[in-house]
Amino acid sequence: MKVLWAEFTRDEIRAQAPGALLLVPVAATEQHGPHLPTGTDTYICTELATRVAASLSGRVPIVVAPTLPFGFSAHHQAFAGVLTLSAATMTAALRELGESAAKSGFRRIFYLNGHGGNDEMIRIAAREVALAHPVRVAAASYWSIAGPALAGEGNEPIPGHAGLFETCLIQALHPELVRTEKRPTTTIGHLQPSASGVFAAQGTADFARTGGYTDPSDSASAAAGRRLLDIIVREVTEALAAFHEVD
Repeated sequence: MKVLWAEFTRDEIRAQAPGALLLVPVAATEQHGPHLPTGTDTYICTELATRVAASLSGRVPIVVAPTLPFGFSAHHQAFAGVLTLSAATMTAALRELGESAAKSGFRRIFYLNGHGGNDEMIRIAAREVALAHPVRVAAASYWSIAGPALAGEGNEPIPGHAGLFETCLIQALHPELVRTEKRPTTTIGHLQPSASGVFAAQGTADFARTGGYTDPSDSASAAAGRRLLDIIVREVTEALAAFHEVD
């Protein structure tokens, strides 16, 4: 069943739009330590969107937009490999993409985020699109949706950055892109989430040692990555199905 926006003609989009849920994957292009590719977030988010669409097939009419491969990654610029937008540009891009989709006839839009730096921006854009157009708009990072189900999978913050979690996912999706011999083996102790709920902004110095803040360790495996992907796809599928039913 065809679900990718890029494969539809203009007339097919117009016909699909009123009853379909538009899924917009949002990611980034940035450094992921010495061992993971700069496309890590984009690879993961694109794959999740594709699998979720397949999982929803027959339940919810869905169209998957091309992944936005750039995000707000300015805090990673102590290293090379970062293509970042400013927060204002990122928010505007998301808003304008949502408005474009509304003009094509979509009435339900879901921003699915795969990069931590984008989390605030997807929410702001969703609010602005919903205020300006007669559409239902939702936004979430995939780990926010799947967090409770992932709680027993490892002992590091999820998704972390360039750590065990992302290393497992990329080993499952693109093992040829993991530079195993360059994988850090020491735990990086800073930037752990605070139980107080206080948000602490990340500066470039926070990444100055290895480019990540969790330990990928020798326990990263493709098998673990496949298990994690299955959990995330299941949880995101149910979240999107529930959103589609909202009046």
